[in-house]
Amino acid sequence: MKWFKKEEGVSTVCTLVENYAKEYAEEYAKEYAKAQMVNAAKLLIKKDFSDEEISTITQLSIEEIKALHNS
Repeated sequence: MKWFKKEEGVSTVCTLVENYAKEYAEEYAKEYAKAQMVNAAKLLIKKDFSDEEISTITQLSIEEIKALHNS
């Protein structure tokens, strides 16, 4: 663990952890946003919105929306 005690080693580890955290946060945000759009689409399907309207509102593809009809 000698490298960890050196200042540059600590800096390297901190940078790696920060980069990982940033990537994880970005990926989680994308997944969360997608899940929110899917939930909104399901509600709009129940309210009898057209697939085209749902796609416009949620930015989901028509294919994704059609798949939700069957789920």
